[in-house]
Amino acid sequence: MGSACLINIIIVDSHTLVRKGIRALLVSQPDLNVVAEAGTYEEALEQLQQHRVDVVIFDIAMPVPGPGRDSLDLIAHVRTAQPHARTVVLTMHTENEYAARALKAGAHGYVTKDVTPELLINAIRRVVNGALFLSPNIAESLALRVALQDDIAPLHKRLSRRELAVFGMLADGQTINDIAQRLTLSAKTVSAHKLNVLRKLNMRTIAELVRYAIEHQVTFS
Repeated sequence: MGSACLINIIIVDSHTLVRKGIRALLVSQPDLNVVAEAGTYEEALEQLQQHRVDVVIFDIAMPVPGPGRDSLDLIAHVRTAQPHARTVVLTMHTENEYAARALKAGAHGYVTKDVTPELLINAIRRVVNGALFLSPNIAESLALRVALQDDIAPLHKRLSRRELAVFGMLADGQTINDIAQRLTLSAKTVSAHKLNVLRKLNMRTIAELVRYAIEHQVTFS
């Protein structure tokens, strides 16, 4: 199979033996190519800068530096560094709540470590082709509701009151400086709120925020 057909993968897991085992499994397939491994969150960010990848496989139990941060933040970093890449969570957590959080954060796949090797390989191929993949042992009804946003609190409900206010002003076309003056905040603080809003809503542009506000009839008062 030609190199143009290869699916390039980064494996992120804090356990060396786990990474090596996954690598051995994946490279046995003619269409899968492991371009790098990372044992820490920081190493994962470095590898994303050095390699063009199609899929990032990572464990949400991985330690993350700094207070108030989450391993799921890696999804946002992947989306920024390589927008075409897909993210697959590979984890020991079989609880629906973990799957829901991963999907809300923008993961394309959620695979538990008790699955067969064939299922992990299938998951990679399917997410590359645009599908959402979930382990069979994850409650399908909950997972589908999360994916489709049925009977699940909309993403903007995750915003703080201040973030919601900034969201509303951005959607209204106000600039960072306008918002800073109106809320008596520094432009740097407003910019930080803006980034948090985009991250929590899994978006990248103001145009996406405006469309979301209209589609979900968001109330900012």
